[in-house]
Amino acid sequence: MFARKKIYASILLILFLPNCRVNRDDILQKQLFDLNWKFSPGNNKMANETGFNDINWRSIDLPHDWSNDAELSDFSKKTETNTVATETGWYRKHFEIPDNWKGKRIVIDFEGIGGQHKVFVNGVSVKRSENGTLKTQVDLTPTLNQKAINLIAIQVTSQKESGNEWNAESGIFRHVWLVIKESTDFKE
Repeated sequence: MFARKKIYASILLILFLPNCRVNRDDILQKQLFDLNWKFSPGNNKMANETGFNDINWRSIDLPHDWSNDAELSDFSKKTETNTVATETGWYRKHFEIPDNWKGKRIVIDFEGIGGQHKVFVNGVSVKRSENGTLKTQVDLTPTLNQKAINLIAIQVTSQKESGNEWNAESGIFRHVWLVIKESTDFKE
C-alpha cells in the first residue's frame, strides 16, 4: 500500500513539475536595515525633506522603543488634548543603492512600528498608517535615486488615554529589512 502511494506521488510530480514556473516575485536578497539611523523626539515639520540637517540628532540602531528609552524618560514633547496625550518622534536614515540592486524592486519591510506613522522617501510620502501596525511593507523603487544618496524618514505618533501608562511600543520597535526582488510588480 505504501509503495503504491509513493508511485502515485511520483507520477503526480512528473506530470505537474514541468508546469511549475519560478515566481517572478521571488526574493533575491534580504538585508537587515537596522544600523545607523537618526532619531529625534518631537514633531519637526521639515524632517521629511532631503535637505533637512539631522547632524545633531541622536544616532541609534533599531529596534528602538522610545517608551522604554532611558535617555528619553523626560520626553517633554507630550501634548495634552482632552484625555489623550500624544508623543511624536522622527527616524531618518541615509543610504545608497549598490550597483547590483539597480533595476531591481526594493521593498522596505518593517516588522513593527508602534503608533500612527508616515513614511517618506526622498521627501515623497509613500505610506501612511492611521493606527499602529505590527508589520508594514513599502515599495521604495519608484522614489529611489539609483545614482545618489537616498533618505528614508518616518514620523511616528503614539497616543494614550489620560491615566493609562504607555503600554504599547512607541517607535520602530522591531527589525527592519530591505528586500530585493526581481519583479517590478508590487503586491503588499
